[in-house]
Amino acid sequence: MEDTQDKTVMRERWAWLIEAAADLIEPKGAWTRLTRARNALGREVEPCSDGAVRWCAIGALERVALNEGADFLNSLRAVCAEVPSKRYCHSISCYNDARGRKQAQVVKLMRKAAARVRAGGAS
Repeated sequence: MEDTQDKTVMRERWAWLIEAAADLIEPKGAWTRLTRARNALGREVEPCSDGAVRWCAIGALERVALNEGADFLNSLRAVCAEVPSKRYCHSISCYNDARGRKQAQVVKLMRKAAARVRAGGAS
């Protein structure tokens, strides 16, 4: 019983991290491509930098995980599991950075991953 509760708590933590990262990149102008994070001038910065104002999916996960002491790798795996394998080989970077990719598509993918984790799916 305790093992099941521990897994449920871990899954909820991973799902929370993914949702928080989706929340971070959802506002207009908060998402980027081709780098993990950018400042207000569009220059590449570290995701946890005080100057970061735009993030890719991985940069957003990294920022939330490092700020909250959360499990970055398992949350990243859960998001990658939602990326179509045929075209993007489960790579969130390739999916995020694909030509023509829209911010809303990335946010939707992350929310789908969080829901799947909560339901007991990918981890």
